[in-house]
Amino acid sequence: MSRDLGASPDALFPSGEDVRPARQRRAAYLLLYEQETIRLVPLPADGELTFGHGAAADVQLHDPELLPLHARLVVQDGELTLHGLAGANGILVDGEPLDAPRPLVSGATIS
Repeated sequence: MSRDLGASPDALFPSGEDVRPARQRRAAYLLLYEQETIRLVPLPADGELTFGHGAAADVQLHDPELLPLHARLVVQDGELTLHGLAGANGILVDGEPLDAPRPLVSGATIS
């Protein structure tokens, strides 16, 4: 049996298992606009990132109105959920207040 090596992984492996090397897999990232800069923040396959102006934050933001640890982004099984941390006010997701943990979709705007 011959296989077309240019075929998609689904065609080669019907189970859906992605056997491509990690460098060929689709990377997930956050595009961060802050003041006059743009940063590309890689997202973990599974895990979390914290955001805030403090040194303990995984992603440090330069806004003194934010808490040292202001928000947490959880990545689990390919799903992203944004959590506001204790005392964090003013987080908007697509213009709506973040009152509880919220799943995010590609293209969501957080401010």
